[in-house]
Amino acid sequence: MLKLTKSLMILVLCAGAMVNAEQVSLKNGDHLTGTIVSMDGKKLVLKTAYAGDVSIDWDSVEQFTSDQPLVVTKANQQTVTGTVKSEDGNYVVSTPQGAQTVAKSEVAVMRSPADQAAYEKSLHPGLMEGWTGGGNFGLALARGNSDTTNVALGFDATRKTTNDAWVINAASIYTTDGATGVTSANSFQGLIRYDRNINKRLFAYAVFAGGYDELEDDARSAFRSRIHT
Repeated sequence: MLKLTKSLMILVLCAGAMVNAEQVSLKNGDHLTGTIVSMDGKKLVLKTAYAGDVSIDWDSVEQFTSDQPLVVTKANQQTVTGTVKSEDGNYVVSTPQGAQTVAKSEVAVMRSPADQAAYEKSLHPGLMEGWTGGGNFGLALARGNSDTTNVALGFDATRKTTNDAWVINAASIYTTDGATGVTSANSFQGLIRYDRNINKRLFAYAVFAGGYDELEDDARSAFRSRIHT
């Protein structure tokens, strides 16, 4: 009797898991279960226990039902949050205020609440957030028959959002010969660029670039002196 009770409990738990699993039906007759993560109009991402995240062509989806709330973004950027099921080619979103029917043509994106929060944060990140890039440092010393020192520095950083982008880079090189006291290289170059999407068709950018080259400046000074004399 104890074994039978355990078997019944396991059966009930399994049945509950099957009921809670979200269903996606494909046009070819296949059925997938898991948790719907997002839909961007081209792909539906389903998180499964057996294959991780599965990306499905949206055109291949016949219908689906989400047990977990999704944030449905319409083409006019309005959002509706609730569980979703497809019905007669449209979507029925069950919200705390009641059910809303959204036409398939009106749906732009569907995301889980966590993904929606991450997306909204990405639209307005802090100025110190979202940077990628790196720097490099090189040092070469030669001693013995020669006494040269070479130092090279480089830096590059970018920050891109959905509406703008920053690009910053800099490079410097310094080379000197201790035996002769001659500096054969001493330069610095840098750039700062800002890009902005004003609207879908209009784009603007601003660039500040500058540099310094000691040897080139010395050569120009010497040339001017010869002209004046």
